[in-house]
Amino acid sequence: MTMQFTPSNVKIYSAELTNRLGTTLDILPQIKNISIFESIEDPTVFCEVLMEDSIDLWRTFPLNGEEMLSVAFKTPSVDDITSFKFKVFKVKDKVDRVNNKTSTYVMECVSVESIDAISVGKLNESFNDPIENIITYILTKRLNTTKNVFVEKTKGIVPIAIPNLYAFQAINFLKNRAVSADVPNSSYKFYENQHGFHFRTIESLLYTKRNDVGSKEFTYDNSPTITNKDVSARSFRNIVVLNKDNIADSFTNVAKGGYKNVTENFDLITKQTNRVVVDFAKQTNQFISSDKISAPFNSQMFFSDLNDKNLKPKTFFGVKDSSQTTNLTPDVVGRKNAYESLFGTVGISVLVYGDSSLTVGETLKLNVPSQKGTTDRGADEAKLAGTYLITGLRHLISPGGQATHYTAMKLQKMGYST
Repeated sequence: MTMQFTPSNVKIYSAELTNRLGTTLDILPQIKNISIFESIEDPTVFCEVLMEDSIDLWRTFPLNGEEMLSVAFKTPSVDDITSFKFKVFKVKDKVDRVNNKTSTYVMECVSVESIDAISVGKLNESFNDPIENIITYILTKRLNTTKNVFVEKTKGIVPIAIPNLYAFQAINFLKNRAVSADVPNSSYKFYENQHGFHFRTIESLLYTKRNDVGSKEFTYDNSPTITNKDVSARSFRNIVVLNKDNIADSFTNVAKGGYKNVTENFDLITKQTNRVVVDFAKQTNQFISSDKISAPFNSQMFFSDLNDKNLKPKTFFGVKDSSQTTNLTPDVVGRKNAYESLFGTVGISVLVYGDSSLTVGETLKLNVPSQKGTTDRGADEAKLAGTYLITGLRHLISPGGQATHYTAMKLQKMGYST
């Protein structure tokens, strides 16, 4: 028999605190809401728990900002339970209510690796390896993480010294120097999601994930003529709120060198300067899009106007040593900058009914019927519809009598779907 549920239903399997003495306590009855944050710009997952404490947990447990928090939940339609373990590092905003003998406060929590990245001390080591191996070494040997580690292949064997940096600082240092072995623009991101740690390029995420949307297809339709049948059929995947954060920003793209830039690489040995030119209008096929069939953000007339005006392109400067063939970074600086500038040209924020399987670094499909009038719903808007990468996410869970779950997401894409 198929289980029936309504949108926003969630099953919370556990919410437990464990102190340094090994004492574990179920705190679910004391929780007002839980917010779990993921972003491809952040190395670890973050959590905030709003407590409504009626058992004086603050004093009796006690709460010192050094406890472990375990959370597990699942959307009824999803097969696997989503679970996180956090380190409580801060308790704030405590308000005592004398009459009903309760207090409210917020526990801020972060993945254990964030604390370990500081406690194990700084790295001051030299390597002569592919950057992918150095990243894996930092995560598995220095931080001793037991989580899955996904590292995209990098090009070349790099002699490099980590200059007295904490673990995540070191990974960021390496991220800016990594050159992908598989995609042209090396737009690396380092982040954690519910599946583990990822060192991946935006390009490879789009290329490998855009055909793996599965059931993650959402529809936004605020038409007054929508029928009850439509609502019933799409209720679980209906978008509650949609904000169009960024639809076009040609001025910024020009200023940042998204459309055209030049990297001047000075060779310390030959004293010669090598120029690497990135011209989006001529190299469009090197910019992997979100959809298989897509169009650039701007028209050909726009690019023709830029060429006619002969504007000076954004210029970057690099230093090379021709006696060392391992430093590939200067050759991709301009391409990486162009890709990351253009990737965010279309960005939206959505609020959907909670889905425990949603996580950053995955893709989803968005349908946005055009609003042409009270009776004409039209076709999907080309500029908004299509495949998006989830770049930021917040799970908002409220236990209460009937637990509810909503998911807020930041979505970005490369190119307009056609």
